[in-house]
Formats: sequence, structure tokens, C-alpha cells
Amino acid sequence: MKRLSVKIAIFCITASCFSAAPKWVTNQEKEFPSSKYVAAMGEGNTEKKAMAAALAGVSQFFDTKTEVLTLAVKKFDSVQVGGSYQTSANSSLDQITKVSSEAEFFGLNYAPTYHNEKRNVYNVLAYVDKAEAAKTYKGYINTLMDAIKNYRSAAQNDSEAFNSALYMQKAEALSVLAASYIKTLGIIEPNSLNTYKSDSELINLLPIERAQYKKKATFSVSLKQEDAKLAQLTDSVAEILENRGYIYSETNGRYQVLLNITCNEEQYDIGPFVRPSLKITITNPNGDSLYSYSKKYQRVGAKTSDLAYTRAVLKIEEDLKENFLAE
Repeated sequence: MKRLSVKIAIFCITASCFSAAPKWVTNQEKEFPSSKYVAAMGEGNTEKKAMAAALAGVSQFFDTKTEVLTLAVKKFDSVQVGGSYQTSANSSLDQITKVSSEAEFFGLNYAPTYHNEKRNVYNVLAYVDKAEAAKTYKGYINTLMDAIKNYRSAAQNDSEAFNSALYMQKAEALSVLAASYIKTLGIIEPNSLNTYKSDSELINLLPIERAQYKKKATFSVSLKQEDAKLAQLTDSVAEILENRGYIYSETNGRYQVLLNITCNEEQYDIGPFVRPSLKITITNPNGDSLYSYSKKYQRVGAKTSDLAYTRAVLKIEEDLKENFLAE
């Protein structure tokens, strides 16, 4: 009798060391049915690794890009067990864009972490409630499409083709995000694709309409300063305009692009330096300013003044290719 009680005590102590696994570990489909949830269980020798594995499983369902997944994983330090990536319903477009750069799906939650002490591994379940996620996506899509339609309407009502092209540029930028959300919503709720069919068709039209406005926007480029060392920048700007889809005309452009470049020269013992400043103004036939771009650059030095100017011009060209009328 005494021997039996010792065995029972030992068994009880041993059993108490291992907490019972949550039901989602042994029967995920029953606890989180695929008809209502997108769920994936991750396992790892640390909680963070288990969370990363769970997120990877969910992201595969949404076909999330690798770089998006990496950014999302970096957020784990600020995510508490049972927390979620969510935004408020009244998010601005800037907030929506910021969230989308971190993850392409919303309403991500985590079940409380389970530590399997016997195997010394952690299990984490990441899940998305399809109904809640669909509601969030629809709200964002509607917000984005309203903005897109407003920009498109502004383009249609503006008398300047260049302004119209800029409005369409903004609409097209938002359309990339809207199209991504519509695609993901279709994965969660396939029937919703019919609801947004006309929006998808409009999104496909935007690049065509924008190109048509650009063809009407012809440009001539001039330099305010008569300086041979800076003259090549007019050709550089003309090339950038053509690469952006606009029409360049040496003398008969509807819009005038005026480059105003000042260079402060400084002489040091090691050689001459040039500190360039740039201002570009685009005007219509009435002389009204429609667009401007300005920047002050860091000084550039070289052994000779001509070489310093050459380096300064290259710095300006590099900046313009990246930022002037950029997408």
C-alpha cells in the first residue's frame, strides 16, 4: 500500500510538469475551421521563431512577398501574444500605405503560445478571421477607389494636359494598392470579386488614360544661365521627360521647362569646390507656374574647376533621374 502511494505521487509530479496542449495543436481544423479562418501553426525552439514560422504559413495563403514577410517579422518584438496587426477604420491614405508596406493582410492574430516542455519547443498559431479581414479590406478598397475616382475626375476637368497627367499619376499610384487589396479580398471572399469588377476595369484603364494626357503635354527645355559647363543638363532633362512618357520638342513645346542653376565656387588649399543649387519651373503658355522642383546640393571638389563642375553636373543628373517628375 505504501509502495503504491509513492508511485502515484511520482506520476502526479511528472504529469504536472507538462501542461495540456491547446486543442488547436492537436485539431486545428476543429478549433479554427478553414471556412472561417486562415490559420497556420508555427513551431520553433524559441517563441519568436515559432511566430515567424506561423506568419510564414499565413503569408503563403495570401501569396505575400518575401520582403513584406521580412518586414513583418521584424515587428515581432513589439507584438504581444494574443495581439494583432490592425488599424482603425478611419485610417488616412498615408496610414494605409504604411500598413501595407508591413503586411499585405490585416486582422492578424496569435493564439496564446504553447510551450511543449517535453520536447522543449514552442507552438504558435497565427490566424486571420476571414469575415473581419474582408470587412477591413472592403473599407480600404472603397476609400482608395473614392480617391482614385476623385483624381481621375480632376484630370478630366483640368484644361492643362500636364496637370491631368499629374492627377492620373496620383490615381495610378493608389491603384496599385487598391488592386492588391482586391486580389487579396478575392482570396478570402471569392464572391466579392464580382462586386469590384468595375473597379478592377477602371484600374486597368488608368495607365492608358494617363499616357494619352502625356502625349498632349509637349515640353521645351531651356537654361537660364548661359554657361557651357551646365548646358548638358538641358539634354538630360529632355531625356528624363521622354523616359517619363512625355513629348520633347526643341522649340515648339506647349510647356516651358526652365532650369535655374547657381554654383557657388569655393577655393581651398586642396583644390576648388562647387556648391550647386537647382530650381526647375514648368510653365504653361500664359506663364503660369504648374510645377517646380528645387534642391541644394552638397559641395563637390576636384583638382580643377572644370572637373569640379563636371562632378557637380553628374550629381544633379543623378538626382533628377531619381526625383524629377518621379512616379
